[in-house]
Amino acid sequence: MADITANATCGQDGPEMYCKLVEHVAGQPVRNPQCRKCNLKKQHPIEYAIDGTNRWWQSPSIKNGMDYHYVTITLDLKQVFQIAYMILKAANSPRPGNWILERSLDGVTFTPWQYYAITDTECLTRFNVVPGRGPPSYTRDDEVICTSFYSKIHPLENGEIHTSLINGRPSADDPSPTLLNFTSARYIRLQFQRIRTLNADLMTLAQNDPREVDRIVTRRVSLFNQFSLSFCLSVYSSFLFRFSHNL
Repeated sequence: MADITANATCGQDGPEMYCKLVEHVAGQPVRNPQCRKCNLKKQHPIEYAIDGTNRWWQSPSIKNGMDYHYVTITLDLKQVFQIAYMILKAANSPRPGNWILERSLDGVTFTPWQYYAITDTECLTRFNVVPGRGPPSYTRDDEVICTSFYSKIHPLENGEIHTSLINGRPSADDPSPTLLNFTSARYIRLQFQRIRTLNADLMTLAQNDPREVDRIVTRRVSLFNQFSLSFCLSVYSSFLFRFSHNL
């Protein structure tokens, strides 16, 4: 049985409010905001991410601090597998924006498998990788790409990220030693660096004159800063053996 850990989880330090991202019209109040609390009775621990049910893990709300854009998940598979495919499914939030999928054999040294960015520009500025256009494609067996294909704001929930580590690579039909090495991992790490929030987190209430603040915008920022990240994960080996379910 695989082990999974997270360095931050919604409600771990006490009850906290979170809100689902909902469609809204600029300048209009948010109608029927869908807000809930993480607490002892309604938890979303990291173990839910791979328990094979409809439950999910959830990160702390960024209202608690912008540091919660940065959350790390580590999966220990207990032995080395050839990883062929991964599916990350969002729960009640959009898919993550900027993040890195990494692998390791020893749990100490991690190397990137793939970069994900909100925009092609951020592939260059954040990860120093020339972005690919459209669905991911590969020219080498060990090529590490950056894509913005899976970081769109929509859908606002239940979106999926499909990462194939073998299909589409030059030796996919008859794996080369390079591809076998590239897909070998015991530890899988997801380093999240920015969640999607309709850019409300870029707004600030620190105005020179509070009387000039649009009260509707103020309420909207207060609400939208309570967003968090939630998802499930599936991992498949090259023998199509599903050893972890939903992350």
